[in-house]
Amino acid sequence: MESKKKVLLSGATGFIGTNFILQMYKKYDITALVRATSNTAKIESFCNIYIYNMQENVVYQHNNIESKSLSDFMIKGDFDFILHLSGIVPTATKPCNDVRALIESNITFGTYLLEAAKVAKIPYFINAASFGSYCDSLAYRPATLYAASKMAFEDIMYYYALSSPHTTFTSLLIFNVYGPNDTSTRLFNLLDKIALSGESLEMSDGEQVVDYSHVFDVVRGFDYLMELVQKDSKFCKNKIFALRGEQRLKLKELVLLYEKIMGKKLHIKWGARARRELEITLPWEGGELLPNFTFSISLESGFKMIKDSIESSNTNGGGGVSTLTFYHYITLQNLDSIKVLNFITYIDSKVQIYNLDSIADSMIDSMAV
Repeated sequence: MESKKKVLLSGATGFIGTNFILQMYKKYDITALVRATSNTAKIESFCNIYIYNMQENVVYQHNNIESKSLSDFMIKGDFDFILHLSGIVPTATKPCNDVRALIESNITFGTYLLEAAKVAKIPYFINAASFGSYCDSLAYRPATLYAASKMAFEDIMYYYALSSPHTTFTSLLIFNVYGPNDTSTRLFNLLDKIALSGESLEMSDGEQVVDYSHVFDVVRGFDYLMELVQKDSKFCKNKIFALRGEQRLKLKELVLLYEKIMGKKLHIKWGARARRELEITLPWEGGELLPNFTFSISLESGFKMIKDSIESSNTNGGGGVSTLTFYHYITLQNLDSIKVLNFITYIDSKVQIYNLDSIADSMIDSMAV
């Protein structure tokens, strides 16, 4: 049996990173590189965890005083991939007022990773790029300081691509993402909040086009690129693959669809807020698409998953639905005798993911006969 590919993951406790670990821990041997202050409760059972001290550029494990330089750590770890997902992402409701922290997180830390990857001769470095670097433009036009910092890192990465013959560098550009394990103040968290509280939410005119993908599909996109770069590294080298969604809608249309699926009218004051400076009204149309990649979760299905998760949480006092792995979601959905969104309502919300997996496995085995 072929051994698992070894992945060093930055941003492991973030939205996409957490979901990557929970969906892919059976396929990859994942090592999470985290800050000492990171909350690793959701991932610690499914990956190796190492703490990175950027001030000293060293790596160590919790309760272990022995530390290694980042490059020595990578050499000993013998990683096949670096998957770089980390970064500070300010939002309208949670801005980053610490410019130094943003630069250190989005540029300095990534550069340390690049330098260590060069020394350790890591075969593949996959970066998460941002559509915010292209504000209503095919060419570079940053919408935010965050987007500018992401492009600055990509410029630095290109230098390492030119000077690191043992490593293939490539990027996956992602758009708006929604789904489980999102602790931020993104759109759907706000909509969920006002749906429960009855509060009103001030929005812009809602005419801007948005591109939302379920985080399970985003995880699949990174997995797909990891497979692709192993098969054809020359094809992937120095490219930006855009994970463009298949259902681009105006923001107002998206919210109307969400209301329809949720069965509840939300109190939204359209036009009460002016558009932000450099607000993106049309997501980037550039980049190259992942060849033959298809999305598995439509907006309608994704919203139904949110609805069932909320209803299950209200019934059982928890949120176990969000821990169902993508593998089981697809397998159960494809069975004629059961639909996953009916199945998961019977799962107790306090069951851990490995127990949930075993339950789903046994049900799949019994129904597939």
